[in-house]
Amino acid sequence: MNLSNKHLIDNQELEALKKVLESGHLFRHREEATECDSFEKEFSEFIGTSSSCLVNSGTNALVAALRALDIKEGDEVIVPAYTFFATISSVLTVGATPVVVNIGSEFLLELDSIKEAVTKKTKAIIPVHMDGRPCEIDKICDFAKKENLFVIEDCAQALGATYKGKRLGSFGDLGCFSFNMEKTITCGEGGAITTNDGALGLKLKLVSDHAFGLNPKYKKMFEGMETILGSSMRVSELSGAMLRVQLKKVDSIIEENKKRKEILAKKLGTQIVEGECCSTLYLRQDSLENSVALTKKLLDKGITAMPMSMRLAHNIWQWKDYLSFNKIDYIETMEKLMGTVRIEIDNRKSLEQIEIDAEYIFGTRFLFRNSDT
Repeated sequence: MNLSNKHLIDNQELEALKKVLESGHLFRHREEATECDSFEKEFSEFIGTSSSCLVNSGTNALVAALRALDIKEGDEVIVPAYTFFATISSVLTVGATPVVVNIGSEFLLELDSIKEAVTKKTKAIIPVHMDGRPCEIDKICDFAKKENLFVIEDCAQALGATYKGKRLGSFGDLGCFSFNMEKTITCGEGGAITTNDGALGLKLKLVSDHAFGLNPKYKKMFEGMETILGSSMRVSELSGAMLRVQLKKVDSIIEENKKRKEILAKKLGTQIVEGECCSTLYLRQDSLENSVALTKKLLDKGITAMPMSMRLAHNIWQWKDYLSFNKIDYIETMEKLMGTVRIEIDNRKSLEQIEIDAEYIFGTRFLFRNSDT
C-alpha cells in the first residue's frame, strides 16, 4: 500500500488517467456511459442513495443543492458558527440569509440551537459533519420533517463516515461532498451531491449543467419539467476516472487514519467518535494563549496543529465582511475554539513515528495548561 501520500494514489490512478487521455474523449457526455456517469452510479451505491451528481467543487455542490431546493432571496438557512466559509458563501450566493448558530460541546450543530433559530422565513438547515465527525443527524432530520424544512448535509470533510451504521450524506434531502486535496479522496478539485429524491436528482442535473436538458440523449428525462436556469459545474472525464479509483480506497484511507488516531487517543486520553473519519484530533487546553504556545511546539516537531479559533476561514468572527452580527452572540462558540488545538492525523507517518509524536504531545501539552484545569 502506497503511504507516500494520504490519498494512497498509485499506478491505478495513473493508468485510469492514461486510458482517458489515450481515448481522446475528455468531455463527460457521450452516447455511451462515461467515466463520470459510472462514478455517479458507484458513488450513489457507496453512500446508499438513489442518485448523485458530480460537480466541480464542494462549494458548488452546496450552491447546486440550494438552487435545486429553490432557496432564494427572503429565505433563511440555519448554519453552524464553526464550518468552512463555503457553507455560508453558498447561501449568500443564492441570495438567501445564513442564520448562524453556536456550536455544541462537540463543535457541531445541535438540535437545541436549531430550534431557537427557526423563524417563519426558515427554509433549510445545513448540518456540517465537521472534521469528519457526525452530527446527531437523525434528530435534526426528524425535527426538520416536523417543521417542513429541508436538510442539506455538508459532508465535505466526512466522506466515508457513518452515523449509527449508515453513511453520512444519505440522511438529509441532499448530501454535499468535496474532493479537493484536503478531503478523504481527491481528484484535485471536485464535488458531488447525493439524494434519494428522484425529482431533486433531475433538478440537480439541470442546475449544475445548463445544457444538459437540451442534449438529445437526455431530453426525454425532463419532459413536463419547468425550465431551470443552471450553471456550468461540469468536470472532465479525467476527474471521473480518477475518482472511480479513489472511491475504492475510501475505507482503506480511513482505516489508516484510524490506526494512527487510536495510538494518539490512547496516549492522550481523548475519544474516537463512532463512525468518524479519524482525520483530526482535538486537544482541549484552557486558553488561546496556551493553545498557541502548544501549537508552536508541535509545529516545530513536524506535527500539523493549529488553535481552532485561528482557522481564519472556519469561524464566525472572521466573517464580519459578509455578515452583520454582534460578536458577543458567539462568545460561546469562540471560547470553545480558542481553548482547543486541532491536530491533523497524518497517515503518511509510520505507526512508530506516531508513537513518538504521541509521547511528545503528552509530555508537552501540560506545560501549557493552568494547574486548576
